[in-house]
Amino acid sequence: MVTPAQIERWMLTQETWVSAAVLCGEFQIADERQLRCIGEVPGLISDFAISHSKKGYRHVKKATTAEWLMFKFSLLRHAISEMRRVRRLASVRHNTFLPTVPMSEKDSGQGILF
Repeated sequence: MVTPAQIERWMLTQETWVSAAVLCGEFQIADERQLRCIGEVPGLISDFAISHSKKGYRHVKKATTAEWLMFKFSLLRHAISEMRRVRRLASVRHNTFLPTVPMSEKDSGQGILF
């Protein structure tokens, strides 16, 4: 069984981006999905590698400043868009009243005065 430390040592020797197929072949990994996070479980390379959809993976220490910033801001843009979505959905949910008399807020049950 391969460990993340073994993959990290090997990736530190690579000067270019490495595809998932090369990584899986080098370490006899059957499913490339093991490299990435699955839900809350970190993948084999999640703690030290960055990804690029067309180029593959690269150790974060080997990435150029431009590569790092592109990865970082892409991740931040995605996170911000998810937070905005949660805010919109929370607003829709909050504005839903229970059909009771007197009226009350859906989640807290707090009475609403008009």
